[in-house]
Amino acid sequence: MNLPNIVFGLHVSVGVLVFGVGVYAAINGSVIQLFILGSIAVMIGLLGRSVSRLLARQ
Repeated sequence: MNLPNIVFGLHVSVGVLVFGVGVYAAINGSVIQLFILGSIAVMIGLLGRSVSRLLARQ
């Protein structure tokens, strides 16, 4: 694997981890945290895609 794929995979993994924490918090009664952490997870994924595209251009 090359560096852009590694960076993107790392960001997706962290995004899934953050979303998992949101699901765990929602199960314990705080549904709003699911939406907050879900949106943070999406932003982490989009950041990873942007960074991997920038690294691929170099």
